[in-house]
Amino acid sequence: EKYVRDLASYVDEKMKEVSQRTGGAAPLKVAVLAALNMSHELFQLRKEHHEKEGLVVEKTQKIIEMIESQFKG
Repeated sequence: EKYVRDLASYVDEKMKEVSQRTGGAAPLKVAVLAALNMSHELFQLRKEHHEKEGLVVEKTQKIIEMIESQFKG
């Protein structure tokens, strides 16, 4: 229940931001623009997550290679 209230509060906040920037546009337009803004945020966060995940995999592989080279030599 609290989670849903937090989500609703976040959506409300985003809609108020859009409404202020658009000078009080029609509610449907505000809702669509807010949804687009939130989608953009989500996509940016996903992109950052995938990039960081790739770095972790790359660094882990290098560490494994270093450890393996110590046991071979």
